[in-house]
Order: sequence, then C-alpha cells, then structure tokens
Amino acid sequence: DTKNHTIRKIDVNGTVSTIAGTGKAGFNNGMNTMSMFDHPRALALGANGDIYISDRSNQRIRKLDNALSVSTLVGNGTAGYANGKGSAAKLNFPTGLVVMSNSLLAVADSYNHAIRAIDSGWLMAWVGDPTNSGSVDGDSKTAKIYMPGGLAEAPNGDLIFTEPNKNKVRRVTKSTKAVSTIAGGINGFVNGKGTAAKFKEPLGVAVNAKGEIYVADHK
Repeated sequence: DTKNHTIRKIDVNGTVSTIAGTGKAGFNNGMNTMSMFDHPRALALGANGDIYISDRSNQRIRKLDNALSVSTLVGNGTAGYANGKGSAAKLNFPTGLVVMSNSLLAVADSYNHAIRAIDSGWLMAWVGDPTNSGSVDGDSKTAKIYMPGGLAEAPNGDLIFTEPNKNKVRRVTKSTKAVSTIAGGINGFVNGKGTAAKFKEPLGVAVNAKGEIYVADHK
C-alpha cells in the first residue's frame, strides 16, 4: 500500500489487515508493527514464504519473514549504483521484483535503467547500464533499457518487464540475455499485435502458465 507506507494482506475471507509498517514514511527494521517503509512499490514471494519488498524511497530491498520480522536484504538508503553484499550495494529507486525459478531475485532498478539480480544477499548486474540508458533491442552488450517497472517470469524462464516511460512491454531471453520488444512503443490506447499496440505507461505485468502476458496499462 504505497502511499500508506504499509504491507497489507487480504485473507481468504476477504478481510484486510496490516502485516508490516506503521503508516508513516520512515525506515526501521524489526518486528512488523515497529517496522517502517517509505513508498514500498512491489512485492515478491519466496518459496519459503518470505516476502521481498522494494522499498522504493529508502533505496533498499527488504524482507518480511515468516516470523513477521523485517530486515534489509540489500541497499543502504543512498541512491546510487554499486554491486555488493548487503549495505555495500546501492540502488536507485527500485520498483518491480520477481523471484525467478532459479531462485535469483530480479530487481527493476528503475532510475539506474537496469535489471539486477540478488543471489544469497549479493546484488549483481544483469541487464542494463545506468550510464547508457535507452530503449534499444539487441544482444546483452548492445541492448538498452529505460526505467524498468514491473517484472514477471515466463514459463520458459524469460524475464518480462515493462518500460512505463517508453510505453513498452519487453523481454530478456533466458539463455542469451538478449532484449527484445514484445509490444507497444507509442503512447495511446490501441489493441493489436506487437508494436501496433499502444499503451500509456504500462506498469504491472504477470504471465500465466500458457505464457500469456497480462499488463496493467497504468494511465
């Protein structure tokens, strides 16, 4: 619940409750009722039930474990770009998250124009470069991405992501890390195939077992 600075739950009976955060923007680790967030933006569920949170304005990726304790996975609160473990790592307004089938946690590091990966607490480069942003298809060396938003994994292991400011839905191929555009590229509302379709700041994305992609066309 981004602007309430909380993580909330809807149970099977439809009842809504707050499971972490105080409702005020800030930063604090610890038990759920004492923890604080600053504009949490996306969630991902780990295989063991841990919840990963992109704490956007705190420049951190946080974890809410099964004991309802909140800790910091990577990031130190300072916007920047640095690979490393824990607080040595830096992000710049992280957005989308997804736990991949290979157990890597992929992060849309929005203002760094990069998609990064977390493995055993280490933040690493994956695709994109904060010094060379753009929206260009190509192989792992020549492709450019721009302010990635939502992330999802396709059944074949490809990573699907949105580029809200470029009105695109794009793909990172699992085997080669090549980047391609699936749909969109022009601001508007048009149904159709591939680049004939138009979006207006698409953000959230999900992929079903058939490989069909669902997009939250934000505006």
